[in-house]
Parts: sequence; structure tokens; C-alpha cells
Amino acid sequence: VRAVSRSGSPPTSALSQAEWLSADMRQSERVREAVGESEAVISTLGAFGSPAYMRSVNGEANIAIARAAKQAGASRFVHISAADYGVVENLIPAYFEGKRAADEEISRLFGPNGTILRPGMIHGSRQGGSGHFPLWV
Repeated sequence: VRAVSRSGSPPTSALSQAEWLSADMRQSERVREAVGESEAVISTLGAFGSPAYMRSVNGEANIAIARAAKQAGASRFVHISAADYGVVENLIPAYFEGKRAADEEISRLFGPNGTILRPGMIHGSRQGGSGHFPLWV
């Protein structure tokens, strides 16, 4: 199991058995390295920020990961997308535009072996540096 994050290290010791890589998934060389010769790839990549940043990360970066996975011979791809929210979607359209663009490309590339999961809003906290932070920060 290979895991990729910006820091390249597991957020908790429970995840330390995976091989961890540090990468910016918007850099094509790092994407190819991260995907390697994987049989299956799961992308949980998502971000908030400016409209351009959200489209870049949620759309273009996820699309690049899916294309690299397909080129490397991966037979399955799972993408954590986002459920439709109506009002919320109107507040941050670029977030959803990026996710939907990735959904479409993953479906095109992988057909029935491309799984799109659209969870509802995720609540809770995450470990960051020396403390826990709300997921929305």
C-alpha cells in the first residue's frame, strides 16, 4: 500500500505501515511516481480555496491522477467526490465543478471499474502539526 500526502508522513502511527510519499498532485512527474504500478488507485484529494485553486485540485489534479493510473495499467479507480448540495453548491461552485469534471473523466477512463463515492458533508477534526483542527479549516 502506497499513500501520498503533502507531508509524506502518516498523520497517525496506525497508518505507518503504508509506504508514504510526499507529493503535490498537481505536478505530473510526482503523480506518475505516486501511482507507480498500482493495480488500483483511491483518490481522496480535495481542497477549498480560490475558485481557480478548487478547480485545479478537485478537477485537474484528480484527472491527472486518473490518467496516470490508467496509463500505468491500474484496473480500478475510486474517487471520493461530493454529494449534490443545492445551496452549498451555489456558494462554492468551483469546488463542485472540479469534482464533477473528475467524475466524468474517471467514468470515461475506467467505465464500471471507476467508482465515484459522493459522501455528505464530513464533520469532525483532523490532526495537524501539534493539535487537532476542524475538518473545514
